[in-house]
Amino acid sequence: MAKDLVEIKVDDKQLRRMARQLGVARKQIPKVLVRALRKTATQTRTIIKNTVRGKVPELPASRVHKKTYINPKATTSKLSTIVNIFLSTIPLKMIKGVRGKGRYRGAKAKQSYITWKGQSFPNAFRATMPSGHMGIFMRKYADGSKPILTWNAKILGGGDLAKGLPIQELGASVGDVYHNAPGVKASIDKQASEKLRVNIVSQFNRLIK
Repeated sequence: MAKDLVEIKVDDKQLRRMARQLGVARKQIPKVLVRALRKTATQTRTIIKNTVRGKVPELPASRVHKKTYINPKATTSKLSTIVNIFLSTIPLKMIKGVRGKGRYRGAKAKQSYITWKGQSFPNAFRATMPSGHMGIFMRKYADGSKPILTWNAKILGGGDLAKGLPIQELGASVGDVYHNAPGVKASIDKQASEKLRVNIVSQFNRLIK
């Protein structure tokens, strides 16, 4: 599954200098760093959730959190860790503030007045699939491309819509907010780096007490 990555790693030169200053044995460094890195990774998942929802507060917190996971975790042989962000979407029907009239069974499109963040989607429609799944859909474009809903309620893509099937369920992507909403990626990366610095100092202080 497609995903974005937030990598958290340490600066070896800086850490060796810190160890000398604190009088910590070199062999003790990896264990200290693993604890700091793992704590930082957990905190970074929360940072992602809060920063993304700060930009798009309509996204459900639990859904945003589930779109992130830690892999690989830091180990003494690999002093880095990665927080992964799934690029799959959160269905539009689960996002706060979405308005729409009408509910339709099957894939037959009818104007249903779907709106979000002041934007209207005249080609979107509510539908219940034969499986029982309910959602807000658009038909794909005639060239086979998918309509993509962006973090600021714009539809990417254009041209003539295909007739009949296939259709595409609309939803917002945490990865889209992370990459494309102004200041989000830089803020997350900065907060994660600061958390790592604080956690490293805290773990070294615990060691020398």
